[in-house]
Amino acid sequence: MSKKITKKPENTNEISFNFRKFDMEFPAVLNEDDFKNLFLKLKDISGRKWNEILQDTRHGNSKHHKISSNKIDDKFMSLIKERKLPRDDIFSYSLDKKERLIGEKFMNIFYVIWYDKNHEFSPSNPKK
Repeated sequence: MSKKITKKPENTNEISFNFRKFDMEFPAVLNEDDFKNLFLKLKDISGRKWNEILQDTRHGNSKHHKISSNKIDDKFMSLIKERKLPRDDIFSYSLDKKERLIGEKFMNIFYVIWYDKNHEFSPSNPKK
């Protein structure tokens, strides 16, 4: 008799970060302190499950979410078009009040494309 394998729902799996799509030409420059700080934050986040992460809120809204294309800064929209990324699948992962990881979420994997040190990709005050 064969065992039935059941797949866990994606949001109950631990988050994994993948940097295969990371854009090294992005305008933000990481100095040594930035890199250490980012690594420590990723280390702290590792092991959390997506269903827990998606419950993190700030001002009643999820801190980690898809970004509507009308809220993306023009210079970054140009990068998205240039790299032929799917505009509707851009996801923002909040590291703190300003810092964000911008990328794509697929199942439990977050593909990091950009590190947004100063919340410039999708500013809190959306463009008109």
